[in-house]
Amino acid sequence: MRGARHVFGLGIAAAPALSLFAAQTLLISQGKTEAVLGLAQFSGILGLLFFVFDGQSGLAPAMMRLRHDDATIRAAYRFYRLALLLAFLMALPVGFILLPDLQFLFVAILICLLLRLRPLDHDLDRRNWQHWGMLAQNGWMITLAAVVLVRGEIDPTVAGLSALFGTALYALVHGRTKGAPLEKSRRFADIRPALMDLLALMAAQGLGQIYGRAVLFALGALFSGPVAALAIYAKQVFNAAGILLLYLRRLELKTARPNMRLSLFGQAGIAVIGSVATVLAASRLDVAAPLILALLGWQVIEKLSATGVYALQLLGRHDVAFRSFGTVMVFGALGLALAAASNAVIGFVAFETLGYGAALLFWAASRQSTRLPGEVRAS
Repeated sequence: MRGARHVFGLGIAAAPALSLFAAQTLLISQGKTEAVLGLAQFSGILGLLFFVFDGQSGLAPAMMRLRHDDATIRAAYRFYRLALLLAFLMALPVGFILLPDLQFLFVAILICLLLRLRPLDHDLDRRNWQHWGMLAQNGWMITLAAVVLVRGEIDPTVAGLSALFGTALYALVHGRTKGAPLEKSRRFADIRPALMDLLALMAAQGLGQIYGRAVLFALGALFSGPVAALAIYAKQVFNAAGILLLYLRRLELKTARPNMRLSLFGQAGIAVIGSVATVLAASRLDVAAPLILALLGWQVIEKLSATGVYALQLLGRHDVAFRSFGTVMVFGALGLALAAASNAVIGFVAFETLGYGAALLFWAASRQSTRLPGEVRAS
């Protein structure tokens, strides 16, 4: 019975990402590579902004509860989100002037951020409703995918309306769900340790998500053709399969002595699902076998290095986690510049793969990393 509940929960949690995957699959089968690239651009930028603003809401609070109480975590999140909202408001006039074609999208994003101010998904996590929290948080992906399939194309207005509709449903669920009551204001000194933990999580694990979404946006904007479309598709399908990993991590962090057995099981599932889907897509795009193998190796090693960062953070080794991912970003940025100059996306894939390999070496060199197969507790 518990296994059936987990399968049901996984299906609900993965529905938004799977909807994007399904839309891209249909577009690829129809040969609409430009629509795939456009969908990657807008889903990437929206996912990037929402992920930063939410602060890994759901997973990060569960990790922070190993060190802080709920009231302190909620106060830290309130401070964090208000600061980001203020930063977005200050940048909005500049965006209006420099990018007038995106004015409606900017306004839509602002309304979405206001609707997402109060926490929802980690309220649901505490009720063991992790799957509903993940569905509500990412429901805008379903709307975006459906509209693109109907229209066969995407533009800033469509992206903005899709984000607004999906986030409005998110806020509606929150309005009908009784969350934890608001706490009295606390001094900054009281929430500073929790806020520093939150920022550390966003600086490495969160930055990894931000970087990945930014890469999707760059790939869609800078490259064209079947290899670029397959690279984006491979990254998207592995990310969609990664919902399995995120869901399992949120489950394992509910235990008093969190371990990574579920996470390791999820990694195997990601490798199988992502590889099969990528190979099937490649058969439609007429991409050479060596390039397909390179793309598969690129994504598998990325997921392994992300697990290393997660293990280090559970151990409180934020400094090592940040250094390892900083190395990936350096290699990735260099590879992206060289690939753009030569108009060969596979150059970026090669350099980023080297970066992920270096991150794995950081993980292996850490004295705490030997505890991965067993229990991993916060130090």
